[in-house]
Amino acid sequence: MLAKNRLRAKVSIFIFNVLFLGFVSPSLLIFTSATAIGNHGSLHQSGSMASESNLSGMVVDAPVGITHVNMAQIEAWVSQLESIRLMDLEQVAVETDKLLPLLHQMPLVLQYRFVLLKAQSWAMNGEMKSAQKLLQTYLDKTPPESLIAEYVNLLVLLAGVYSDLDEVVNTLQVLNQIVPYLERVDDVNNEAYVYMLMVEMLSRMTRDQAAQQYTGKLYATLNKVIKPIRRCYISTIHANAVTNLIEHDINQRDHLVRLFTDAYHECELANDNGTKSINLRSLTHIYLLDNRLISAKKSIDEAYQMALADNNTSELGFIYVHLADIAKREGKLIKAEKYALQSFEIATELGTSILLIDASLMLSDTYEALDNTTLALFYRKAYEAASLTRMQDIKGQLTVFESAKLQLLDRERQLDLLEREKALYLAMKKMTDRTQTQMHLWMTLLIGCICFLIIWVFISVRQKGRYQVLAQSDPLTGIYNRSAGEYVGKILYRQARKEQRQFSLVSFDIDDFKNINDRFGHGTGDWVLKKIVAEINPLLGLNDIFVRMGGEEFMILLPDINEAAAWEKAAACRLALASMNTQYSGHQFSVTASFGVTQAIAPDHQLDTLVERADEAIYFSQMKVIKSDDDFTCVYS
Repeated sequence: MLAKNRLRAKVSIFIFNVLFLGFVSPSLLIFTSATAIGNHGSLHQSGSMASESNLSGMVVDAPVGITHVNMAQIEAWVSQLESIRLMDLEQVAVETDKLLPLLHQMPLVLQYRFVLLKAQSWAMNGEMKSAQKLLQTYLDKTPPESLIAEYVNLLVLLAGVYSDLDEVVNTLQVLNQIVPYLERVDDVNNEAYVYMLMVEMLSRMTRDQAAQQYTGKLYATLNKVIKPIRRCYISTIHANAVTNLIEHDINQRDHLVRLFTDAYHECELANDNGTKSINLRSLTHIYLLDNRLISAKKSIDEAYQMALADNNTSELGFIYVHLADIAKREGKLIKAEKYALQSFEIATELGTSILLIDASLMLSDTYEALDNTTLALFYRKAYEAASLTRMQDIKGQLTVFESAKLQLLDRERQLDLLEREKALYLAMKKMTDRTQTQMHLWMTLLIGCICFLIIWVFISVRQKGRYQVLAQSDPLTGIYNRSAGEYVGKILYRQARKEQRQFSLVSFDIDDFKNINDRFGHGTGDWVLKKIVAEINPLLGLNDIFVRMGGEEFMILLPDINEAAAWEKAAACRLALASMNTQYSGHQFSVTASFGVTQAIAPDHQLDTLVERADEAIYFSQMKVIKSDDDFTCVYS
């Protein structure tokens, strides 16, 4: 089975112009074709639909450093530039550069319009980072209610910029900002563009279920759209998104064929050969799932002719994979090898990960059918390496996206809290100005605020306590970790010394713990550590402190206990470990430990002295200085 060839719209800024501005110039169609095969660069249109003479008297003679300007004249300049922004990219770039120093002198609504114009000019000329920086400056602040529509336009363009920069997570973050505004701004063009990008980004991250909820919303906009090029993009992206979800359902194959056929006809009306080729390739994929070779050959041959005519190298790479698949199914293995090698060469040249996965898998299967096990194994390894790299990329993006999503939710919560505090402050200010008869309402609100603060403080303290427990606990066993245990132990030891109370310490190491890990795996080793804690915990008193010092080393702090009692406790622990049932770990083995017991004496000014002495005792115990009658490793003091 070939990897899913998702529709990759590397021309987000172009689609933005098609949907948002509703205009396509011949030069932009050239730009689209070039971008689809990886040729990114500035576009300078010769024979523009608007000549430089149309701009004479606009801003050509305007001094750059003027401090007092006629806002009506600047608005007229901006309006004229907006009207030709897609007809002459170079001229618009020059004129907006001259107006840029006047940006902060413009009224806010005119600033929004000019920023959209200038950022779009930079984006269309390949200066994505400049466009991103300018847009971000105006999007960091919440806009007035009257400028929500203009604010959404800037957000939509920023999403397109991030998409063309291949920054999936940033694109999704901006799109998530836009979605709540769509109901407040009645703009089907923005709505369709946002949903298209959302479906595309989520599909690239293999979040097909999440993409599905926006797929339906995207398809709903089709009834409101008239222009053929818009209908072409909407129907194609919708068909691809639906395919990602239901292509393995045999009963849905005819439905998918209808979707791609409809999308093909929409793109035929729009005269968009590039997207027509994508639809034909997708149809081929569906036909091959049902082994309908005649229909598959017909659709892929037509796509091949279109890609050749457009010199679309990337599309040809995917087409060669399907041609190889068809040839292999027909038993024409030499022909299949030829097509697959062509596809692999294109994938290597362009660095297209999905194409590299498809081509490597096809070559491996083809050479396996040719009984060439050496090359089959070579390309199978190439397929696995490319798949692993892509999965790691997707996993990384998902991790960053989920982290960013949590940060966004936290930010929204903080903003909501600030808004509530602001509302509370305003309400209290109004109440202070009211008459004495309204005192009861004021008191009620005040009590509510106090309750809210008490709850907030309670939650904060409780949360802080949870964090402290997590910081002090060993994540595997749940007992004190080394840093927390030493900190608590030093405090208890100082108190015992000050009050001249007894203090003992027991340390023990698990014997041959490395052998357990090596023989049965680290999972079994973890089980042993947790089981040891479970066996020893019931033997300890309320004041005893149980600490995991690291690895298989443990320590028990025994305030108010002398050495004899500590020795008895260590012996009880040893017997508990010796009789421990390990069959529930999935293996049968014995667990023993070497114990060291010591008691604080007059010269011991620090807890570390006791720890060192106990460690020495463990060492002698491990050297078998003392052995018990039953030959178990014994405690030593």
